[in-house]
Amino acid sequence: LTPNGKTDRKALPAPDYTSTGSGRAPRTPQEELLCTLFAEVLGLPGVGIDDNFFDLGGHSLLAAQLGSRIRTALGTETPLQALFEAPTVAELSASLDAGSPSSAYEVLLPLRKRGRHAPLFVVHQGAGMCWSYAGLLPHLGADFPVYGLQAHGLAHPDELRNSVQEVADDCIEQMLKVQPEGPYHLMGHSFGGILAHAIGARLEERGERVALLVFLDSDPAKPIPEDLLQGQDEMRLMYGAILEALGVNTEQLADGTPTFEEFAELARGTNTVLGGLEEDRFVALMSVIRNNITLMGKYRHERISTDAMIFAATRHRSGYVIPADAWSAHVVGDVTHHEVDCTHQTITTPHMFREIGPLVEAKLRKLAEKAIVPTRAEKE
Repeated sequence: LTPNGKTDRKALPAPDYTSTGSGRAPRTPQEELLCTLFAEVLGLPGVGIDDNFFDLGGHSLLAAQLGSRIRTALGTETPLQALFEAPTVAELSASLDAGSPSSAYEVLLPLRKRGRHAPLFVVHQGAGMCWSYAGLLPHLGADFPVYGLQAHGLAHPDELRNSVQEVADDCIEQMLKVQPEGPYHLMGHSFGGILAHAIGARLEERGERVALLVFLDSDPAKPIPEDLLQGQDEMRLMYGAILEALGVNTEQLADGTPTFEEFAELARGTNTVLGGLEEDRFVALMSVIRNNITLMGKYRHERISTDAMIFAATRHRSGYVIPADAWSAHVVGDVTHHEVDCTHQTITTPHMFREIGPLVEAKLRKLAEKAIVPTRAEKE
């Protein structure tokens, strides 16, 4: 205080906006995307869904930058007034009509509904979720709609599928609701690449054309050793894989099989959607992982006509890098091969999508020049 008892502003320390937001973790892919955009614009390592943009150092110029980033990522306008009225991620996401958190577990996950070109369908990996693909949106043109295709078992854990073909049919049923005819574009990471190819084969059987398959560090299906997931090591393997995908050092896991509480303590520190899962949701996710591993070992690919892009991670512990001809026995078309400096788990992080997104967009634009297919919503 000054001698007169007023605040001495010159004596106050500079505000510290460098700490990670302490709000709740995101509950939907859109909330996770908005958390990422808030943090990037504000120059912070992280933001929670209850953290106020302006309390963290935001101002009108940064708000305008944020609006531009949201428009690029989601294809929707966010007037400056909207941010003043809804300054937290939770409030802003609700105002953007993203849907309820529970709907984020259904098979069809709209990541970006708007766009004049044929959509890109991103296919779930072994855990059944597509939420990580939200990080692709800022790096893919806003005129391309993006829809996730998730495992039926996430929302309906008692209804696990019995074959890769059944999982593919679940996805196709939902795809037809937003794009009733081809050409189709599909992207998949790990098991998602196998499933994307299976979806393509089923669509081709129907007389539809698949114009592009994008494989993110995904090899064709092959038999899985029966003892891969046995006993206590099964839980440790799955916990470790998820933590590694979240960027957590797995050496922090306790010796032996960790409890869910021990895992959650590490995962929730990442302030991501996966880190905030409740135990019942996580149990469903684990069931989907186990089931998909079993189905993958039994599946055999057909040969389909489509262009393909292979993105191969170069930081595998074994030193293995997916070769350019990995899918040559199963794909007839133009195939490009790109090595990317990351691990298998981190290939779907926002950082890697900065590199992958523009390459995929360039390919999609070339295909769009040949055929512009309106979505059902646009026809109506």
